[in-house]
Amino acid sequence: MSKPTNSSAQPSVQHGWFYFKQSDSGNLIGEYGHEYSPLGVYTESGEFVKGDQDILKNPNAKNAEFESTWMDPNTTPTWGKLEVERNGRIFKVKWSYKTGPLFEGKGILCDGVLIGEFHAA
Repeated sequence: MSKPTNSSAQPSVQHGWFYFKQSDSGNLIGEYGHEYSPLGVYTESGEFVKGDQDILKNPNAKNAEFESTWMDPNTTPTWGKLEVERNGRIFKVKWSYKTGPLFEGKGILCDGVLIGEFHAA
């Protein structure tokens, strides 16, 4: 994922993949990649803000919001909002920045890990 920019040097990410694990404190720890990932894997984290703090661990949880941070190579860290909506084992995710929606996607749980794909919003 990359920060919105007007620079033609930074390509616009269209799709990618991610996974998240949830810590005991409710925060998300994960990795992602996209079509411009020369090394393939980058880190992302999400600090719990509101909603169901145990969104990945509780089958009755419905939604949660996180302050997400990620960094592509040769860029500065990007902070955005990550919204997670749960319907059983299926999840909808949406990343947004102060300028509006960035990415959205879907995922499933496998052994407590949320694995999914995202695309440009």
